[in-house]
Amino acid sequence: MEQVKEQEVEQPEEKAMDLIPEERLKEILNILLPYGYSYHNGRYTGVSPYVGDTHNIITIVPNAIDWGCVLSICMEHFDEEEDEDNSLGFYLGIMKLIAPELHSDNEKFKGSYNCLDFIWAEDRAQENKFPVKVEYCNKLKENEKKNLH
Repeated sequence: MEQVKEQEVEQPEEKAMDLIPEERLKEILNILLPYGYSYHNGRYTGVSPYVGDTHNIITIVPNAIDWGCVLSICMEHFDEEEDEDNSLGFYLGIMKLIAPELHSDNEKFKGSYNCLDFIWAEDRAQENKFPVKVEYCNKLKENEKKNLH
């Protein structure tokens, strides 16, 4: 009896996740953590301004490949006068303005789930009432091109 060989199916290559560039990360950190931050094990922790004169302590985790996201905002401590439910909308709104190239589908930000995970936004997610689309532009490369001409 003749043996039939199983047809080999070519597997698609796994695409590596695009990481957030260091320059863009610094811009986001300077807005979310304007008073400064500490750095430990790839995470940035500091005091973040909140509604009015209140503050929260947050940790920014960039390029969290293990988590499957480009950037995460983790709440370490909520201001005692504010509640966790409002913080979700606040940080989602801030990120929509300062980093529209990132998008989060998180719907819950309370109790044991204290992180907002952001991935690269599709064009439709960037189409909002603000007529801008943010794309990373390496200033060093631009300056090199100008110097060549």
